[in-house]
Amino acid sequence: MRWLSALARRDRRMLSFAIIALGYLVMAQSLIQFLLARNVERRMDFAITGGVIGICLILVGSVALLAESAHQGLQTEEQASLRLVLRIRETLTRTDTAGPSIALVPETVACTDRSFHRADCLLIEHRQDLVDRPLAKAHQAQLSPCRLCLGELT
Repeated sequence: MRWLSALARRDRRMLSFAIIALGYLVMAQSLIQFLLARNVERRMDFAITGGVIGICLILVGSVALLAESAHQGLQTEEQASLRLVLRIRETLTRTDTAGPSIALVPETVACTDRSFHRADCLLIEHRQDLVDRPLAKAHQAQLSPCRLCLGELT
């Protein structure tokens, strides 16, 4: 079923590009007819109808292409969110209810303004505002341990 979805997505993109190309061809044809027409009234007819139709086709194709790109971007974000949820769920099922063993607690932890984490914690993966501190200093600063990577550490 995924191949059918990928085929339809590719076809929608190709159709969008074809509509844009058709719009440019209509505008070029109207320009040629405009230049070849000897009568001034006929020139205006070619300029108005061909130009308007060409611009409308280009706009329709562009909007369809942008909509397809936005739809693909949303699907990519949705897939990334789902992967993060699955990784968090997997991590939570691996840890026992008593929290991590003392061997899993590092000497140095990454600290935010309210909590501290292991360096490989999923929740701080993309954060830039972290400060590395020894575990003892994190406790002295009354920071709470992360429930995901450190469990209920006391």
